[in-house]
Amino acid sequence: MSRRLSPHAPRQLSPEREEQLLAAAREAFFSCGVNAATMDDIARRAGVGKATIYRRYKTKEELFEAIILASAQKIAKELEGFGLDPDRPRASLREAARWIQRINKVPEHTHVVRQIIAETPRQPELCRRARGLILITLTRRLTDFFELLISLGRMEHDYPQQAAITFALFSGGGLRPLFDALDSREVEQRRLDADLTMFLEGCRIRDRDGAG
Repeated sequence: MSRRLSPHAPRQLSPEREEQLLAAAREAFFSCGVNAATMDDIARRAGVGKATIYRRYKTKEELFEAIILASAQKIAKELEGFGLDPDRPRASLREAARWIQRINKVPEHTHVVRQIIAETPRQPELCRRARGLILITLTRRLTDFFELLISLGRMEHDYPQQAAITFALFSGGGLRPLFDALDSREVEQRRLDADLTMFLEGCRIRDRDGAG
């Protein structure tokens, strides 16, 4: 005699089906917002019954949490893709800035940040964790690098953590991506180059051979 599953027993989905569900939920949350999105809409987009969703996620907020944390981890991993060379810090920081600029222009990443901002009043702890995954990953690497440069006498700054935050902010285009206010590629590149020059010169960053 077969054993009936409890109505509340978790139902395991195949990885492909799970990703299909999460993709549908991302689409609903990012296009409508968490408040306006409904489980009916998510189920329709995913091609599953609501009962299947509720067996995996007890509430809409729990489903949103899974999506936001997974997306934040993905962004954090991608932000780790640039190299930093203490012997040639000027060139490597220019490369890092362009890498951060490119990551910040990805539409899905912009949607994630917008949702984190929008949901902070309702889900402060979740949004704090998501922000931490993204910001700590990036600023910790930059802070460590700046501290190393300062110890080697190749940078002058009395607050390397703030230097890291400043670098990450202007490299990502400031708030412009969040407001769909990015200009042409050429204009954005000019802005980045100008900010980089101001940062490198203002912090007196020099290569190993003294260049800069």
